[in-house]
Amino acid sequence: MNSQEIKRFIEEAFADVAYPGDDLIVYSPANWEAAEYRAEFAGKHWRDVIDPALLQRRTALPMFSIEGLRFYLPAYLIATIDFPAEAAEWTGPLIRTLYPDCDPPWVGGEKVRDFAMQEWDRLMRALTAQQKHVIRLFFEYLLATEPDWQWLISAPPGNLLSLVLANYWAQF
Repeated sequence: MNSQEIKRFIEEAFADVAYPGDDLIVYSPANWEAAEYRAEFAGKHWRDVIDPALLQRRTALPMFSIEGLRFYLPAYLIATIDFPAEAAEWTGPLIRTLYPDCDPPWVGGEKVRDFAMQEWDRLMRALTAQQKHVIRLFFEYLLATEPDWQWLISAPPGNLLSLVLANYWAQF
């Protein structure tokens, strides 16, 4: 599958996702950092934010509400394909959003992990079967086009994208 095909599939899968409204872009508009992201994304369609300069703020992903993430996710997916060098800034957080780290390496990380898993579960319930399928295609595309790029991990199968696909996304 080439880049144009996968981008078309992404656009089709997310075409009917409604703009969440300015107040539902981020999980907590009262949080100062989330409020900054809200201001940057408010009133913008996901097609208008496929801009590496905006998306490089990788901390934006965990600030999105489920509605905001579902709406802006295609921008991150397409920008990763269109701007692979710049995507290094957000690809890791994007993958962790779509396949959360279940074994945090720090003391007290269990609370963060538990929250991340709850949010991930909510996101998985919000995504349609077609959207889940296109995310699988996106991961397969990355693995095929960037097989050695930052995917190496110590755990089997030794490649993060292979692990993500094998443990969850391959079913779609």
